[in-house]
Amino acid sequence: MAITKVRASSINLTTDTTFVDMAKGTTAQRPGGGATATIEYLLVGGGGGGSGWGAGGGAGGVLTGSFQISSFDTLNLSIGNGGTPGGYDSNIGYFEGGDGVDTTLIFSGNPTLTALGGGHGGGYNSSNVGTNGGDGGSGGGAGGGSQSVNGSPGSGLIGQGKNGGSAATGVTGSYGYPGAGGGGGAGAVGSNGSGMVGGNGGDGIQSSITGVATYYGGGGAGQSPSTTNVATGGQGGGGNGARYWNTSLVVSEIAATSGIDGLGGGGGGASYPSAAGTGGSGVIILKVPTGNQLGLSSGATPTLNPDGTVANYTIYKFTSNANVVFTSSIDE
Repeated sequence: MAITKVRASSINLTTDTTFVDMAKGTTAQRPGGGATATIEYLLVGGGGGGSGWGAGGGAGGVLTGSFQISSFDTLNLSIGNGGTPGGYDSNIGYFEGGDGVDTTLIFSGNPTLTALGGGHGGGYNSSNVGTNGGDGGSGGGAGGGSQSVNGSPGSGLIGQGKNGGSAATGVTGSYGYPGAGGGGGAGAVGSNGSGMVGGNGGDGIQSSITGVATYYGGGGAGQSPSTTNVATGGQGGGGNGARYWNTSLVVSEIAATSGIDGLGGGGGGASYPSAAGTGGSGVIILKVPTGNQLGLSSGATPTLNPDGTVANYTIYKFTSNANVVFTSSIDE
C-alpha cells in the first residue's frame, strides 16, 4: 500500500485547541473526554431543634452512594446548619425549635444531591395543648399537653430518615404532663413517651466511609416532666431530653443537650425554664480514589483523612461550605 506523506504545515500542532491538537496547550484548553473516577459520598442534613416543654428534634437526613465524575467537573457543597432551640419566654410562654437546614451537593453535568434537614420537636402551648413535630429528613417527636392533649409526630422522608415518636397518653393528675416523643433518627423511629418519661431519640445510620464505623443522624430525645428519668438521644449525635423533677414543690432540673455538629443529630426537648437543645450541623464526606484530587476554589478547607489513612483513597470531610474542582494525575 502506498504511503501518503503529510506536510507539517497542513496540521497545526501548536496553536489550535481542537481534538487533533491535544498534544499541545494547557488542560483547560482541551475539550472534554478526560479522566473519570467514581467518588463515594455521605451527606447529612442539619438536625432539628428541640422544643420548649417538648419533644426532641428529628435528625438530619442521611444519603449515601456514589457518582461518576470527570476531569475539571466542579462541586458546589453547602452544609446545613442545625435548627434553633425552643424554650420558654416570660412574654410568650413556651416556643418551638426550628427545622434543620438541607445539605446539598451540586456537580456539573449531574443531578443535585440533597440531604434534608430534620424536623423540629413538637412543644406545648398556652392552651395546654401539645403541638406537632416537624417533617424533614427525619421527623420531630410530638409534644405533650396537659391531660394528654397531644400533637402528632413529624414524618421522615423515605430513604433519608424515620418518623418521630408520639407523646405518652393516659396521664392525669395535678402534674399530669405526658412524656414528649423522641425525634426520628436516620435509621430508626423515635420512641414514644411513656407515662411521664420522654421517648428516646431514634438511632442513626452507621457508615465506614472514613475507615471507622460511625453513626450519623441520631434523633433528639423528648423531655420527661415530673420524673427522675432522663430520655437519651439516638446514636449518631442525638441530644438528651430535659428532666423536670418536682416533689413537694422542690424543683430539680436537668437541662436538655444539643445535637452534635458534623453528625446531624436532633436537639433534646426542654423542660422549664432552660432552653432546648440546638440541632447538630450536617456534613459532606467524599471518598476519592488515589491519583485524583479535589482542588479548593473557594470556601472552607476540608479535613483530609479525618479518622486516619484509608488505603487507595483520600477522604475529604467538609463541615463548611466550599467549591472544589476534580482533577486527575492523568491530566497533569
